[in-house]
Amino acid sequence: MKPQSRCSRTVFLVRFLVLSGGFAGAPLPAQNIFTDDFSAGASPLWSNTRGNWVVANGSYTAQQPSNNPLTFSGLPFQLKDFVLSVDINDVADGGIWLRCTPDAQNGVLLVTGGAGFIGSNFVRYLLEAHPDYRVIVLDKLTYAGNLDNLKDLVGNPRYTFRQGDICDIALVDEIMRAHAIDTIVNFAAESHVDRSLMEPGAFIQTDVYGTYVLLEAAKKYGVERYHQVSTDEVYGEVLEGRSQETDRLHTRSPYSASKAGADLMCLAYYTSFNVPVTITRGSNNIGPYQYPEKVVPLFITNAIDDLPLPLYGDGSQMRDYQYVLDHCAGIDVVLHRGQPGEIYNLGTGEETSNLTMARLILKLLGKPESLIQRVTDRPGHDRRYALDCSKVQQLGWRSQHTFDQAIEKTVRWYVDNEWWWRKIKTGAHYREYYARQYGDRLQS
Repeated sequence: MKPQSRCSRTVFLVRFLVLSGGFAGAPLPAQNIFTDDFSAGASPLWSNTRGNWVVANGSYTAQQPSNNPLTFSGLPFQLKDFVLSVDINDVADGGIWLRCTPDAQNGVLLVTGGAGFIGSNFVRYLLEAHPDYRVIVLDKLTYAGNLDNLKDLVGNPRYTFRQGDICDIALVDEIMRAHAIDTIVNFAAESHVDRSLMEPGAFIQTDVYGTYVLLEAAKKYGVERYHQVSTDEVYGEVLEGRSQETDRLHTRSPYSASKAGADLMCLAYYTSFNVPVTITRGSNNIGPYQYPEKVVPLFITNAIDDLPLPLYGDGSQMRDYQYVLDHCAGIDVVLHRGQPGEIYNLGTGEETSNLTMARLILKLLGKPESLIQRVTDRPGHDRRYALDCSKVQQLGWRSQHTFDQAIEKTVRWYVDNEWWWRKIKTGAHYREYYARQYGDRLQS
């Protein structure tokens, strides 16, 4: 990617293991192939559209196009038709780094958790907003990761899907090398508060350790930007005023504690290792492809089926519901204009109670308010979140949807896309979760 607040050139790293070889003045025909496995008979790992890597006569050859600046082992070169040949029979362990900075090249982004709710919307947004970017999605495809969320992108040459876990160090390393990643955007997380009360260990593993794995990869490969997608819940409940990015963290659930731990790890890597980290903390998102355990799609789909809407407590909890594509646009702005080492809040500034939200959903669907059923509140349920978003507004971003507009669009999407949510809600995993979470509450 090409952050507007920094240089306009894409930077990427490739490792050459060099013991012998030479320089030649004549260019070789580019086949757009590169491999970092220098054993005899090795097969290419990736096709590189951002530099000409060729295999010729049993040697691995790197062709540097004319007039592109090159830094070789720390020394600058400005050469035409520069060719470095490496004989695979003479290569041993050890190596040097080659940093190539060609002008006007395309960004290659690794979007982790890109088959989830916000991640899939961001992938789609990014490909539409930046026609020269390529996106590699890494997703474990747990219960909330769903390839149906990316179904319309199948066949797009700028989109690649890789299934796997961000905690898998070897896999992350292979993806970084195979696709010449220059930017990481991390959405991958266990993200539902109710589930964190049932299985907190899974949240620590993915949200904290997984973030560490990605940060190590960012440090190793010298990415242009590592972006962490966080949450307003790290501030804890805010009974008055609005949370600023410099406020202390006051987590009240295993979910928010795991996200806060990840945020602090990111800032530590910026301070200790100069990894160019940015963080966004968003308010509650709503919109297409949100797994129906979350309150808005749960209420919409239950109402469509004339089932009770299980409202925690008195329903007076205040939330800032933002449309997911507004959130995606905010992340995009921070990626390109935000400063490394900084945190940016993303929200609408408009607060709505959960009871008001439930009533509006029923009104839009033409359903009676008698479907609302108050149930026992969950432990540690924060009463209010509210963000001060003046910092990101200085970068030129503001939410484009009011709460009413966001809810209306969201309701319409679930009405029009029953094919997507119906098979989720009738599946064994969802039915088991729903029974555990609401069975006793709805009967009491």
